[in-house]
Parts: sequence; C-alpha cells; structure tokens
Amino acid sequence: MNIKKILILVTASAVIIGACLYLRKSPQVPEESNEEYILAKATKVPVSQTLKPVLLYHVKSPKEVYFAGSGTVFLNSKGERRLITAEHLFGVKMGARQFCILDLVPRAPDLATDYAVNEVLWRGEDISQADISAQNDLVICSVGAMKEINSFSERNPGPSDERISLELVTLSNVTLTSLATAERVKAVAMSRNEKGAKLFLILYYSVLGQSGTGFIDDEHRLYILTGEVEIKKISPSDREKLSIPTDAPLSIVSGPLIPQKQ
Repeated sequence: MNIKKILILVTASAVIIGACLYLRKSPQVPEESNEEYILAKATKVPVSQTLKPVLLYHVKSPKEVYFAGSGTVFLNSKGERRLITAEHLFGVKMGARQFCILDLVPRAPDLATDYAVNEVLWRGEDISQADISAQNDLVICSVGAMKEINSFSERNPGPSDERISLELVTLSNVTLTSLATAERVKAVAMSRNEKGAKLFLILYYSVLGQSGTGFIDDEHRLYILTGEVEIKKISPSDREKLSIPTDAPLSIVSGPLIPQKQ
C-alpha cells in the first residue's frame, strides 16, 4: 500500500472517529424518547387514590398509535370520570384526532377504545375555581368511548409561551408532589399571566409530552403542569431575587384546581 492510500485511510478514520465522539457528546442526540423517559420515571406506588396520572395516545388507525401527551383523570361529584390535559393537544394544525388513555400508575397493560377522550367539556377560559381565573392551556374532557375530536386550539407544544412579566411573589416552604413520579419539587415563586391565572414556578425539568401531569400540595389540592419555562422570560432582577441559577430547570404549574366540581 502506498503512502497516498495510507494517508487517505488515516484521514477517513480520523473523520469517522471524530464524528462518533461528537455524536456521543452532543446533547442533541437523545438516549431515549420522551415517552420512554416518562415511563422510566413513573412511580410504582400511587401518590393519590383519587387523582390518577395517565398518558394519551393519538389513534390514527388500529396499527398507527402515537404517544401524544399526559393528563390527570379524576371522578367528579357525580362519579363520572374526567380528564384534565393540555389544550395544545387539540391544535388546529393537527386536524381532527382521537385519543386513548393509558393509566401510568399503576401501569395499564394495554390501550382500550372505551377508555378514551369522549368529548371536550371545558376549555381554558371556562375553568374557574376559587381565586384563579382563566388558564388557556387546559381542557377538561369526558372519558368514555373513543370519538374523533375536532381541533380548536391555537396553542403550540414546546416551552410555555406564558409571559412571566408581572410581579413575582417569592415562596418559601411550598413543595408539590408529582402524581406521575412521586418527586417532591420546590415552588419558588407565584405570578399571574395576563388573563389573571395563577402560575407557579417550580424547580422541575419537564420534557415535551408531560404537559397535563398533575401535582398536589400537602392539602391534596391539584396543580397541572403546563410546560417548561425559558429562563430568558424571567427578568435578571427576578432571577436574582429568587436565587434562580441561569441553568436551573424551571416549569410552570397552574392551580390550585378543584376538579371534583367539574
């Protein structure tokens, strides 16, 4: 083998090795899907006997079923099952869709078409409990036979687009528990969005697909995760006041809700 061929082989090997090292180190290459991440973190022991964490799956056909998001199932005062989830699952760009529900804790063995989103009963602007006002990115649905739901939401999945521009109230000794993972997380501040809804900033890393996950406080009141917060949406002065590092994982929950009345 001549020197020219050796140089070509060495150069090619270096490029391949460099590419492999880059892929191994790059945070853009996930080790698992969001669904796998959520399933892996799920608690084995239920946190609540009345509020149940669930996953939602878009059923395009019997052979085409896709993970869509998360939610919380409860019984209303009449004993009827209801689901709280994120409104952006019904985005207008996605067209009409139908969703089956899968219990996360304890894990259900399979999907069933009679345990599904049956109808959207309440949209964000309709949900008003106690001292909270409208929260755009929530819906309450009836649970039953699977039906196609016409899309209506202008909300988009991804980091929360809530504007944290109003005065933040620092919180101390406020801890919430995830219904999905049993993690105890700290609420660092409370604010309101432009529509008056109470928003709580929590130190929690959330991934796409976790919106709709329920949290409870020590009085068993329900809060719903509505998305991740981009740190740039919080002013530097507020970050300093709250002692939030620039790399802190932040998410928004809305509440407290009293879903039993819906």
